[in-house]
Amino acid sequence: MLSTLRVEHHIRYGLRAAEQRFVITPETVARRVERRCSRSGPSSNALRQLKMSPEYTIMGRVELGVEAVIAQLRPGNEWGAIAAEHLENAAPVTMLGKRQRAFYEARRARSV
Repeated sequence: MLSTLRVEHHIRYGLRAAEQRFVITPETVARRVERRCSRSGPSSNALRQLKMSPEYTIMGRVELGVEAVIAQLRPGNEWGAIAAEHLENAAPVTMLGKRQRAFYEARRARSV
């Protein structure tokens, strides 16, 4: 089982690796599914060790379905920077992120 520290390390490493614009395409989602779900792929050893309840298993399928639908839209952005806004309190990079930050700062100032 992954410790919280190891999970945090993977998230932070992923953020550093995603510091440039990335477009989610059907091809990138297909590669992710192959890496994550293949019996002979890099996650195969972990897959053999998993013991999941049916309720959790369905969530993985829902997640893959949502990713497939999103990929059809081909969205692109600096996903690592957006994640860093929420996980590391980094400065916002998008207009929506800047507006959200201003909203919460104004709300916090009113409540003090």
